[in-house]
Amino acid sequence: MNRLLLALPFAVLLGMAPSLASDAAHVVGLEGLSQDLEGVGAAEAAFIRRAKIRKKTTSGYRVVVVVGDDATNNEVDSVDVVVDHVPGQPLPQGGTLACDDDGSNCSTTLNLPLKVVKANGNKRFVFNDLDFSDDATNFSFGTTTTLKDAANQPVGVPVSSVVEVEDSGDVRLRSVIVRQLDDTNFEMRAVVVGDFTDAVQEVWVCIADYTGPDPEPDDCFTLANPTVDGGKKVFSITDMSFSDPSAAADEVYSTVVDLRDATLGSLGATEVDIVVQGLAVDELAVLQAENELLTAELAALEAVVDAALVTGADVSAFLAAVVEALEADPTAPLESVGAQIQAAYGYHLASQTELSAGAVSPQ
Repeated sequence: MNRLLLALPFAVLLGMAPSLASDAAHVVGLEGLSQDLEGVGAAEAAFIRRAKIRKKTTSGYRVVVVVGDDATNNEVDSVDVVVDHVPGQPLPQGGTLACDDDGSNCSTTLNLPLKVVKANGNKRFVFNDLDFSDDATNFSFGTTTTLKDAANQPVGVPVSSVVEVEDSGDVRLRSVIVRQLDDTNFEMRAVVVGDFTDAVQEVWVCIADYTGPDPEPDDCFTLANPTVDGGKKVFSITDMSFSDPSAAADEVYSTVVDLRDATLGSLGATEVDIVVQGLAVDELAVLQAENELLTAELAALEAVVDAALVTGADVSAFLAAVVEALEADPTAPLESVGAQIQAAYGYHLASQTELSAGAVSPQ
């Protein structure tokens, strides 16, 4: 008896209740499908996409933390940023001051409320009341950033980093990424911000060190013709590749990124480590495609079903019974659905032992 017989109802179950479909898959022995279905619709954990301290054009400094992948779960309600005091540097002012008993190892804790949720789902948390005892532009400070829920409890693990205070008018590199587009091609994208005078005309990225597959067609890439949104410029190419594209994901490539003006003169170079982002796969789309394939094979089901055990009419009746039971109560446990089908129609979901002898049978 082909196990396809009991896989077919999961095309219906998936559309109504993914968790119930997962339970059903487990009962009939399709462990792989059961595990895949458990992940359908699950949101990824929130993470810190970007954090910065920037001098305001008027007075004071603004602290911004951008959180990604939390628009669905909505776990993160605020963000705490602890700024360490560094001897000999301007002292942070504002927020909550904490020191050791002897007055050493001081830090300032800032609580950032939610400012806005962007169209792409990113959450932007902002603290506008930071100041320093002196001009802190270009000074670096150790920070610890903690995401907090509505009960002021941590979400995930605190992240420690070093943040350089940005000037209000600085042209600077915000980010560089490499992400896979298909089996062969990768996008390299650089984002430059603060370029209100249109100074940066191209971005030159040279890969200096790596252990993964070789970048192609060369180690150095020129990104030009950006899209422009005010002082923000996005430079990109989409024909980068590697000698073994399938092995490039998650590899680290150390690069030198140089911003260049119209004469190709350097406006400043930065060393950046890039982690290659692999090809994103939509698990739900894959599962739906697999179930569409199973549904398409329904027409050929009679050829693989032992007529002595079950007929095409039996299969149709069983599918109709599953649909009717779920329409009556889509959230019902699998056991009660099976009992309802058995009592009303004389069919039941088979156990693992029954799979080898005929999974669907009259009572």
